[in-house]
Amino acid sequence: MILDAYAAYLSARSIPYSNNGFAVHFPESMVWISASPSGMITISTYVGLVNFIRPAKRLVRELESKWGKYKIWPEKYSGYYEIEVEYCFPYTTIPSLHEEVVAMAQMAVEGYRIGKEVVGEEFCK
Repeated sequence: MILDAYAAYLSARSIPYSNNGFAVHFPESMVWISASPSGMITISTYVGLVNFIRPAKRLVRELESKWGKYKIWPEKYSGYYEIEVEYCFPYTTIPSLHEEVVAMAQMAVEGYRIGKEVVGEEFCK
C-alpha cells in the first residue's frame, strides 16, 4: 500500500522509478525502498566500489562521522567492496518519505565525492 501510494506520488511528478525491487532513479544515484507490514520503511543505496578492505573501512568511518543516522558498511562483491548505506524509519507521510529518499540520494553523490578524496582514483561507481 505505501509503495503504491509512493509510486503514484512519483508518477504525478514525473520522477522515474521502477517497481522491480522498488527504486527511485536520480541522475547520479538510485535509492531502493521497501516497506514492512508494520509500517517501517527501509531505504538503501550504495556509494561506490573500492578494491581493498582497508580503504573501504576508512571511507566507512569517514561517512559515518558525517551521516551518523545511516548504517554504512563495506560489502564484498566479486573482488570489490561496495559501500552500502541503509536507513530504517517509521512511515509517516508520502512527502516525508520522499524527503528521506532525496536526502539519501544526495548523500550517495556527496559520499562518492568524499570516496574519491579518501580513497583516490581506485574508488569508482
